[in-house]
Amino acid sequence: MAILEIIEALSITDYLLIFALIFATYVFDFYSKYLTRPNPLDGPFPLPFIGNLHNMFYDVRPFYCKCRPNYGNVCKIMVDGSRCIILSRPEYIEKLMSTCARRLPYYQDLDEIGSSRYEIAGNDVYES
Repeated sequence: MAILEIIEALSITDYLLIFALIFATYVFDFYSKYLTRPNPLDGPFPLPFIGNLHNMFYDVRPFYCKCRPNYGNVCKIMVDGSRCIILSRPEYIEKLMSTCARRLPYYQDLDEIGSSRYEIAGNDVYES
């Protein structure tokens, strides 16, 4: 019953203050993790919750074309809270596929659809 009395005693401004405090804490945590991340790569500055979706608008290709002159051949973006790395040179993609394919386990199901050697999209190990 004590919890119910506390909830009834709070006003709308108290709830808004609590929400603002939680939001500010999340934003501070997001940017502290972003600025102290391992293996930092250049890339556009993300916003909390949406990452770099505000930069892409409706078409991704012009965004990628703008990233190469600004951030180099390898840059990082955040989409939906996940880190994505953009490789702009075919040589880098070929090198990645040739070295990565040796580290991946063999799956017969993926071999049937022809993609067993090049599946790297689910790599969540940031140190690699």
